[in-house]
Amino acid sequence: MTNKREIVAIQLLEKHNAIKQIDESVFSVSSQSDPNKRYQVSWCRNRWLCNCPDYQKNRKRCKHIYAVNYYQALKQIACGVIDTEIDKTCPQCNSTKNVIRRGPRYNLSGPKQTYYCKTCKKRFGGTTGFSKMKKEPAAIVLALDLYFKGLSLRKITEHLRIIYDIQVTHVTVYNWIKRYVKLIQKYVNSDTINVSERWHADETVINLKGSYVNMWALMDDELKFVIASRISKTRETKHARDLIEEGLQKSDKKPTEIITDGLPSYKKAIEEVSRKRNIPIIHIQGPFTAHLNNNKIERLFGTVKERTKQFRGLYNHGTAEQFVDGFITYYNNIRPHSSLDGKTPSEAGGLQPKLENNRWLQLIRFAGKKEQRKGIK
Repeated sequence: MTNKREIVAIQLLEKHNAIKQIDESVFSVSSQSDPNKRYQVSWCRNRWLCNCPDYQKNRKRCKHIYAVNYYQALKQIACGVIDTEIDKTCPQCNSTKNVIRRGPRYNLSGPKQTYYCKTCKKRFGGTTGFSKMKKEPAAIVLALDLYFKGLSLRKITEHLRIIYDIQVTHVTVYNWIKRYVKLIQKYVNSDTINVSERWHADETVINLKGSYVNMWALMDDELKFVIASRISKTRETKHARDLIEEGLQKSDKKPTEIITDGLPSYKKAIEEVSRKRNIPIIHIQGPFTAHLNNNKIERLFGTVKERTKQFRGLYNHGTAEQFVDGFITYYNNIRPHSSLDGKTPSEAGGLQPKLENNRWLQLIRFAGKKEQRKGIK
């Protein structure tokens, strides 16, 4: 779960000259409370050190070390996108050997190189997943990563302008997020999920501009994969039932146990689903301190609450659904889990191949190629 030090570190990234690289292993990071004060973060004996009071007292990663880590990660993302932006794989025959340049294609943002496959006579662009986009893939991938790490839309636009001299509006960034979350969702949701027979179900309240809505989630016990999620205004039985039904449609196994809290809606919903589908499901309502409890899904909701604090409330039911869908996509497919040996739940469940550092870019590439092949058929 993202802690408070990480959130402050992300906020430091938006400030101009907050992080300065002195050499390969030494950075200077400004104080959050006093912009005139700076701390030194250095790599020594296989660990990061900082001379701030927090690190000196606790000897744990402070916000300045987190800020340096994020700063380096964003540089790697940008370099990775630029280095791999050109994809010369033919979307029709999947060949790379007989592909040649075939002149530029012009749009409002300037010329874009196109390619030609001699094998199947197909002409295509070299930015799979980013077709018809005016801005560079680097800006899009950076915006996606920053958004789901905790920055608001307006802070992302400010960060892109100050650090990378990329001029976009917060509406454009929001449209990027909607487009690519939907693209990745279609790609990752095309196969059934290889889950265990023990599931967790729970709900939490998120702020909706002064009012509140309920976020429901259904999680696999072993993979920590969020099988299903939804938004509702009430906590009635029908919402719990729809959540479980969605999970049954997406998974390749039926649960023998579902662990919930004491909300009465779960008991009625599980009984209805068991009777309708003739599936014997054991309902476990364990207290917080019990061996079988909902701690795993509670950690997910803790991360959601930390993230929604940056919004100061979502605008409406539609934006709440958009955020939940996007965050679950990020949680299942982008965010690595230490308990899964650094894999995402999707990787651990065999839904996608092992991804390297630039997960956003690779997923968009995979999803883009699949869409191209569908269009060809």
